[in-house]
Formats: sequence, C-alpha cells, structure tokens
Amino acid sequence: MREAVEIREELFQRIPEDEKRLNEIVRPSMSYWQDAWRRLKKNKLAMLGLAIVIFMTFLAVFAPLLTPYDYFSQNLYSANQRPSREHILGLDQFGRDLLTRVLYGARISMTVAYASTLLILIIGVIYGGVAGYFGGRVDNVLMRIADILSGVPGMLYLILLMVVLGPGLVTIIIAMGISSWIGMARMVRAEVMKLKNQEFVMAARALGVSNRKILTKHLLPNSMGTIIVNLTFAVPGAIFAEAFLSFIGLGVSAPQASWGVLVSEAMQMFMIFPMNLFWPALAICITILGFNFLGDGLRDALDPKMRK
Repeated sequence: MREAVEIREELFQRIPEDEKRLNEIVRPSMSYWQDAWRRLKKNKLAMLGLAIVIFMTFLAVFAPLLTPYDYFSQNLYSANQRPSREHILGLDQFGRDLLTRVLYGARISMTVAYASTLLILIIGVIYGGVAGYFGGRVDNVLMRIADILSGVPGMLYLILLMVVLGPGLVTIIIAMGISSWIGMARMVRAEVMKLKNQEFVMAARALGVSNRKILTKHLLPNSMGTIIVNLTFAVPGAIFAEAFLSFIGLGVSAPQASWGVLVSEAMQMFMIFPMNLFWPALAICITILGFNFLGDGLRDALDPKMRK
C-alpha cells in the first residue's frame, strides 16, 4: 500500500493578487445581439446613419403636425416665392409650401420603401428558406424559376408591372415587392443550406421536430443577422426606385407628392428656380446615405468574424 502523505501548510504557496486578476473575466457575458449592439455603438458612421433614419422616419410619421399648411392648396399669385419666415423653403411653381411638400413626400417615399421591403422579406425568406432546406429537385425547380425572372432587367420588370396594374401607392408597393425579392431569396437559401447540416438541426430531427418548425424556429432565426443587413440595404434601393418611377410619371397620382414627384416637377423650371429641385434631391440623398451607413455598420456588427 502507498504511504500516506502528510499535508502541511508549508507545502502550499499563496497566489499573488496580480496573478489572480489574470483569470478574471474581462467583460461580462452577453448575448449575440447585445454584443452586436455594443460593436455597432462604436461605429460612428453607423450611429450617424441610425440617427438619420430615425429622424427621417420621425418627419414622415409626424409631417401633419410639423407644418400648418397642406400639400395640395395652391396660390398662383405667390408662385416661386423665395424662402421667408412663413415659408422656410419657399413656394413652388403653383404656390404650394415647399417644406410641406417635402415632409409629405417623405411620408409617401418612406411608406413605399418600408412596405415594399417588408414584402420582399416575406416572399424572399419563404421562397429561399424552402429551396435551401429541402434541396434536391425542389431547390432546382425554384431556383431555375428565380433565374428566369432575374434574366429580365429589374427596372424594366417593375415598369411593366406598373403599366399593367396602373399607377397608385399600393400598386407601387406590390410591384416593387414582387420584382425585387430574388436577391433576398438567394441569400436566405445560401444561409439555410450552410446551417441545415449542423448538429443542432440534426438533434432537432432526431427529436422528431417537423420540417416547418426546424425551418422557422432554428434555421431562419440563426440567419437573421444576414437578413437584417440585406433589408437595410434594400430600403434605399426601394426609395430610389420609387423616385425614378415617380420621375417618369408612373408614381403616385396628383396632388400627392413623393420625393420623385417633387424632383420631376422641379425639373421643368430647374434653370430658373434650382432650389425647388435641391431640397427633395437633398432629402433623397441624405436618406439613402443614412441607410447605407447603417447597413455597413450592421454588416460589421453582426458578422461573427468581426468579434473582438
């Protein structure tokens, strides 16, 4: 038998305080989304973009409360009046308050952008999720359909839909949604195909979880980071597309005013009154820039490879 070892105090040595601190946790444990928000806050351009997005959305929502004028009343005797205390941005060629028109234009442009992006999200996530999860013949058929649709230039497809469905706010949203979902579907398909063979999905299958629940409860939530980034970049594309359609006369009907309508109207007298074009164009540029800044920041914050 082995000889018992006597345990004496002098056999042990106390660890110095500085060595104890080496094993301390540097920062508290946090979830994926908490860590992403922490890194997003460190990105100054991303926070600037978030502030711009919130500000423009606030203007769009509360436009009727921010101005005493309406967007359709005309006063031809005061047409093209320069900025004054009563009319901060002046009046347009029909004597309508330009600031009011820009604010109400934000309502329409942002509504179209958000609603069409939501439609893109719904169609793209369902289509791409089903194609990526089931694979095989289902994936082959669905993606060949997507390839055929993507062979038609997006703007041409959008214009054709607008001509068939007729102009109008709801028509623009539907046309932009059903003509721009292919990129989202391909992205979701790629993410689902990357995740569907991992251990947590195999464990869910072994437990008898249905395909629908695996897709909606496991695969899609784990793809949300990439989905959110792509949605952020889809919004400025929708704003620009709406402005283009309104510019060529396929947008909302008069007297409604989106930013594209304001630009189209101002182009008729651009050489004489350039400021009528400057303000709606500036609103479009600032909004698109804000979403691009925010999208770049979200891409860096939600990418696990960027963690430090």
